[in-house]
Amino acid sequence: MTGSFVYVISNGIGGHKIGQSTNPIQRISDLQTGSAQELKFAYIGVTPGTGFNVEGAAHDLLDQRRIHNEWFAVPASIAIGAVIEAAQRLGEPIQQVSPEMVPQIIHLANQPGEAAPARRAPLWLWWFFWLSAAFLAGVIALVVF
Repeated sequence: MTGSFVYVISNGIGGHKIGQSTNPIQRISDLQTGSAQELKFAYIGVTPGTGFNVEGAAHDLLDQRRIHNEWFAVPASIAIGAVIEAAQRLGEPIQQVSPEMVPQIIHLANQPGEAAPARRAPLWLWWFFWLSAAFLAGVIALVVF
């Protein structure tokens, strides 16, 4: 699966951030520069969509435990469960991946897709087309002459 990532980041003091990104490794690096606590991934899931729907639905499930914006005062298992439950409720597939797999998935997602081979119409359709055209030409000739 390629598309977007939905992640849960732990701050080590009981807070968990649920977010989405096309590059969670870069995202945690950006967040780390503004955090005194060491941030670690508790979960990374890849989904074929944008991840916004899953992220938003997970936020809604944990709204009562919101600390600030996308941070929640819940154990990692509850934050992860909210992400998985949100994806299931939305019918969006999500697959857990390790942080080491993220660069490979991003690389695959950025590869140009192979063009689908041109499909030819079946032979019977060509025959039908030409016979219909000949019949129509014959009818037109009879009407004109």
